Amino acid sequence: MKKSLVILSIALLVLAANYSDNKRSTEKRPKPSVNFSGTVTDVSGKTMKVKNLVIDRQHEQIKVYGPGVYDPKHPTVLKKDPEHQKTLLDLNEVKILERDKKDSKVVYQGEGQGKKKYVKIIVTFTDGSVRNYLAKTRTPIHCDEDLKSGPNEKQLSFLGIDKIEIEKYKASDSEDKN
Repeated sequence: MKKSLVILSIALLVLAANYSDNKRSTEKRPKPSVNFSGTVTDVSGKTMKVKNLVIDRQHEQIKVYGPGVYDPKHPTVLKKDPEHQKTLLDLNEVKILERDKKDSKVVYQGEGQGKKKYVKIIVTFTDGSVRNYLAKTRTPIHCDEDLKSGPNEKQLSFLGIDKIEIEKYKASDSEDKN
């Protein structure tokens, strides 16, 4: 009796977990309060018009890190943890964000830690200034590809893009800003 009750409880937990995962996977992500639109060029060279662009599900306070201190013997290995040089970007101040194609992937491995993987990015701001940063390789970039048939939801990472150009943005119920 006790054994069958335990088995029934486990079966119900598995069923509930699968149902809740399926429910979540069919839900659409919420649209951001500010609609950033422009173009995204992926690593295959395909350029697409996009809207509702967010990085790590936000358009403000996006974490990027200082350019890093490299091991002279290994140009793709960081000597110091770049997360000690954090910068918070706001998309309304960014014009172009592109992946540095030369030795773009770098790693840092601290004592007792797993490898932290980063990609070199170059940010051009709306005032024309340019800065180099590191971003975590798996940081999600969400947007809607703007198709005639309707929006096609995309999720990329910094390893999946070559360039993001922000052309305009607007709050949910306001005019476009460049």
